[in-house]
Amino acid sequence: REPLGEEQQAAVRQVFEAAVDTLSEADQRVTQIEAMLPLLLRGVAVHHSGLLPLLKELVEILFQEGLVKLLFATETFAMGLNMPAKTVIFAELSKFDGAAFRYLSSGEYIQMSGRAGRRGLDARGTVVTMVDGSTDLAKVREMLRGEADSLSSRFHLSYNMLLNCVRTETANIENLIAKSFFTFQLQQAKPDLERRQRELSAQLASPDLAVDARLLEVHALRAQERSLRKQLRPLLTDPKDTKAVHFLQPGRLVRFAREGGAGEEGEAREWGWGAIVSYKR
Repeated sequence: REPLGEEQQAAVRQVFEAAVDTLSEADQRVTQIEAMLPLLLRGVAVHHSGLLPLLKELVEILFQEGLVKLLFATETFAMGLNMPAKTVIFAELSKFDGAAFRYLSSGEYIQMSGRAGRRGLDARGTVVTMVDGSTDLAKVREMLRGEADSLSSRFHLSYNMLLNCVRTETANIENLIAKSFFTFQLQQAKPDLERRQRELSAQLASPDLAVDARLLEVHALRAQERSLRKQLRPLLTDPKDTKAVHFLQPGRLVRFAREGGAGEEGEAREWGWGAIVSYKR
């Protein structure tokens, strides 16, 4: 028994010919195109990244119309919207990610297996996973019990986007931002962020804030360092002393600064770095 009836086969042929007619005669003789029609007439199709864009779109249209009964596809097809299937079969649980073969992540498995079950047609979806003796059951168990990958918006308002909105009279930038997934995620996270802010503010305002003994030790050492530097500076900068004179050579980098003291004129000040051009006693 053929998967497709005569009327369904006629519909497949009509859609296929209408799509192929947009190509040149040379392109119509490409092996992919010539080999696809016999498969489609049997209700079978393939979908992967190496397929011509025209054929991928054609397969997606026929699948949505229920004219593809058996589809061999990669995970890319599972990312599409409104592409449910009655049964999803995993012939392999590993994939090549460009560097090495690895098992599917939980998110990838959930994304593909979630296509099983057509809304309004199937009471439940069926997922078949094929394993053999070489399958690492521990990794498969970890994959099945894992959670889906979290979705994070990549929305970025660029200058190019703003210019395109200005060019379009009907575009509303504020409305675009308000209806973006990025704004939705911010609104969802706002209550938790406000609660966290209140908790941290309460901790900072609490008089019983416990101070780590190590912080007190670091504070004491920094105070001791400042005191030693203050005692050392007069010894190095005294013009009557010769300890620092031999360092004042042309080309030497020096930092000009003044530590804080009593009175307004004794406030700490920083002039930055400079280079010695010449020096005379």
